[in-house]
Amino acid sequence: EGVPAQRTDIVKEGMFTGYLMSRETAPRIGLRSNGTMRADGWDRIPLVRMTNVNLLPGEGSLEDLIADTKDGIFIDSNKSWSIDQRRLNFQFGCEIAWEIKDGRLGRSGASGGSRVAARGSPDRSPTWDTASRPRGSATWKWG
Repeated sequence: EGVPAQRTDIVKEGMFTGYLMSRETAPRIGLRSNGTMRADGWDRIPLVRMTNVNLLPGEGSLEDLIADTKDGIFIDSNKSWSIDQRRLNFQFGCEIAWEIKDGRLGRSGASGGSRVAARGSPDRSPTWDTASRPRGSATWKWG
């Protein structure tokens, strides 16, 4: 679309704050485009689609995050991920992952291609609606 790259907050402090828009759709709601319309080929209709999604650091340490988690998975060294077309089945490839039970690290999946899978349903995603928060900025790293 020729719109410069920019940060667009969609959710801030747990509240919906913005839209993904194109030069075509933004004027309809009185805003400026954030350049999110694209096509995956010359013969495809361009659509407003989510580009890169990043979660900024929250408060507290990694230890605090684990201690506050009743039931979860801690994935270290995320290597790859995939999701099916209906957005129900997630799979993450990692060096190692640990189960979190009642605020403590438990069983681990050893290195050498550990896989972590999650399944949702059409009306409930296991990834976002059960996520509590990202870890704090002291232990957060980019990439």
